[in-house]
Amino acid sequence: MAIYKAVANGNWSNLAIWQDNSSGTFIASTVLPSINDDVYANNFTVQIDVSTITINKLSNTLITGLTNNLGRFELAINCTITCTSGIEGSFAGTGGTINSPLSATLYIKSTVNVNIYGDMTAGVQGRYAVACDNPSTITIVGNQYGRINQNTSAALLNTSTATYNITGNQIGGSGANTNTNVGINNIGSGIFNIIGNQTGGGNSLAAGILTNSGILNVTGNQQGANAPAIFLQNTASTLNVTGNCYSGANNAIIVNAFSSQVTYTGSVYNISGVQAIWSPKLYLNQISTAVYQFQDFSGATNTLYPANALPGTPAETDVRQGTTYGAGGSLTGTLEVPPASSVAVGVPVDNTVGTAIISITDMGALLASYNV
Repeated sequence: MAIYKAVANGNWSNLAIWQDNSSGTFIASTVLPSINDDVYANNFTVQIDVSTITINKLSNTLITGLTNNLGRFELAINCTITCTSGIEGSFAGTGGTINSPLSATLYIKSTVNVNIYGDMTAGVQGRYAVACDNPSTITIVGNQYGRINQNTSAALLNTSTATYNITGNQIGGSGANTNTNVGINNIGSGIFNIIGNQTGGGNSLAAGILTNSGILNVTGNQQGANAPAIFLQNTASTLNVTGNCYSGANNAIIVNAFSSQVTYTGSVYNISGVQAIWSPKLYLNQISTAVYQFQDFSGATNTLYPANALPGTPAETDVRQGTTYGAGGSLTGTLEVPPASSVAVGVPVDNTVGTAIISITDMGALLASYNV
């Protein structure tokens, strides 16, 4: 493993811009960064001009031998980037410009297709791990983490109409600071297709996902903490979720704009009177396993069930066909039961026994059909 730092602006593929400490001290590199190496921008701008990168970590944080954290890596071609220990926004040194993609460690600056494997972690104020300001298609396998004890920042910043396909969790930051430090900050109109869970952070604005507009399609659970797991702010947004939603000290999902819409498929758990979903417009899609849990004034928990999920309710396949039952007669049995006359004599059926008797004539015909 070696630490690589850029020593000039230039292309990733140009050995002349790199120094590494594989010899014990920083000297001119003889090979490009590879699978076990940590790579730092070191106050320079590095253009990624290769289609595949596999390293340990991508960063521009201050470390021994590096000058400051003002550099970045810029991407303008289709590329697959694997970072075993992830991509981090700078967590030491100079803050960046808030909501500026140019303040990210990895800046996707052209419309490209990008695959990123690895976690992302927010940096100090205005320092992002990854940012995009164009309609790229970005596939991510990894989690997005807010930073502890830092103000306004995010692991992933979107200021465009890009499409993100993410398999991973989004976790808000924590600590004493009260400004936003979130997993994902969408101030554009991006489309996010996410398979993963969202968790609120340790202060009231440190959401797992903070968004102003666009569309979120989420398959996963949401857990409120001091901050919401998902915070839809002032512009019209659409949130489609399949999962389970749990309030904490704060709501798990907060929607401010009346023009926004939440469609939730799954169970909703209000805890201590705190609403798991706070939204002017909410649609709950019923599925057989979903419940809705809330508290009355005494603090007792009450649970609403779909008719076919009420405890003790038999499945429709276990109830005689055509029989109406369940809450409000909302269920109809589908079990087909043969009449006793179709069941051999003496065989139990439908709280009686069969009455069918095979005659000698019928038996003879049956045997004849088998040439007996």
